Amino acid sequence: LEEERRDELIPPVLDALLDFHINFLRRLRQKRKEAAVVDSISDIVFSEFDNGGRNRAAVHAYTEFCSKYDRCGRLYDEWRIKNTEIRKFFDVS
Repeated sequence: LEEERRDELIPPVLDALLDFHINFLRRLRQKRKEAAVVDSISDIVFSEFDNGGRNRAAVHAYTEFCSKYDRCGRLYDEWRIKNTEIRKFFDVS
């Protein structure tokens, strides 16, 4: 697929989502290393969703991703039927 068509299928916000989730996972793992039993992660959740650059990027990315979810699903189904390369790629993956 050419890049503009690929962006229709997969919104170009995955890097922001990946950054947000990797940082969140890193903080969860750090907390687990600090104690054998973790009673709460509310401090991590609160700080991740507190105002900040990563938060704004994640909110924007989720807004973009969710707003295009139905269209992307329909495009995927349509392109998978029409394009054997896409079908092979996703069937193998």
